[in-house]
Amino acid sequence: MKALVLGATGAIGKDLVALLLKDNSVERVDIFVRREVSISSEKLVVHVVDFDHPELWTDQLVGDVLFSALGRQLPLATAFGGRGRTFPGG
Repeated sequence: MKALVLGATGAIGKDLVALLLKDNSVERVDIFVRREVSISSEKLVVHVVDFDHPELWTDQLVGDVLFSALGRQLPLATAFGGRGRTFPGG
């Protein structure tokens, strides 16, 4: 399984990524972050992105499961049409 995580550097996101990296059923974990991270793993792929311009990177949101641990201050939801909407392809 390939897992995607948005907001992987916050308190919840860090714990989630740690759990996913330990899970044997997860083959790859792609995280989308604003800056480089210090964590490393053979299963981890880090995408440093600009959350103000999701049109530049949302084509990389391809996987089996998507977790969002984004903080409330990020306006990413509006990029997909506001609250209650799903990500492209969802």
